[in-house]
This record gives sequence, C-alpha cells and structure tokens, in this order.
Amino acid sequence: MTSKQYFLTQSIIHLALMMGQILFAIVTFYISQTSLSSGNEELKQTFTYLVPLVALIGIAAAFLLFNILLKKAREKSSLSEKISAYGTAMIVRYALLEAPSLLSIIAFFLTGDYTFLSVFGIVIILFIFLRPSKNKLIQELELDPNEEILINTPDAVIMKRNLSSKD
Repeated sequence: MTSKQYFLTQSIIHLALMMGQILFAIVTFYISQTSLSSGNEELKQTFTYLVPLVALIGIAAAFLLFNILLKKAREKSSLSEKISAYGTAMIVRYALLEAPSLLSIIAFFLTGDYTFLSVFGIVIILFIFLRPSKNKLIQELELDPNEEILINTPDAVIMKRNLSSKD
C-alpha cells in the first residue's frame, strides 16, 4: 500500500464514521419532530446521569487506550508494522468516541431533550480535530527521517497488504 493509498483509506474511514453519526442525528432529529410522543421523565432523569458519565468514560478511554496503543506502535521494528498498529489505535479511539455520541442521540430521541445533543456535538468536534494526516502520524509515531521521507512520498510503498508474512 502506498502512502497516498493509506491516507486516502484512513480519511475515508474517518469521514464514514463521522458522517454516520451526523446522518443518524439528522434522521433521529427529523423523526423526533414528526413524532407525537412526549419525553419520558423517568427515562430523561436516567439519561441525565448516564449520558455524561458514558461520555466522560468514553472520551477518557479513547485517549488513554490510544496512547497505550500508540506507545506499542512506536516500539514496532518496521514502518509497515508501526503504521498498521497506528491504524488500529485510531480505529479504537474512534469507536470509543462514537459510543457516547450514539448514546446521546438515542437519549435525545427517547426523551426529546435537546441538551443530550451537546455530547454529540462535542464528539463531532473531537472527530474533526482527530482527522488523520501525515504530519500527525509522523509526530505521534516519532518517525525517523527516512520513515518520514517515505510517508511524504505519495507513491512510496509504506505497508504490505498482508502483514502476516515476515520481511
């Protein structure tokens, strides 16, 4: 896989996960506007505690696990292994951020309380700032100058398609 292909793939994954949340929020918002049901107060009270708690845990876990996986990625011997491990770390971070976002959208849908959408907004802002880039990868993986050159060369092969075969 070339550098250009890798970053295109990472950008597509990032955009797909972010747009999935946004589209789910839009559909949920539309459905809630046409629904005749009013919010359930008992459910609203439960979500009032649950949504912020899940958001804090999810966001903290996303960054904590990402840093743990990033440290392991830096220790890999080849650039291909580092990049593969980095991609895994990013997916884990996105998934842990997506969970509180989806919960907040569901809480809004079930209760009609717009304040739950603030968690969704925070997560989407985080997603925007966490967009994959060459500079972030180079900085976060602490790549050496030769690896950095490969990353910045669009047609350079930076990752084998099948990592199970050893060099």
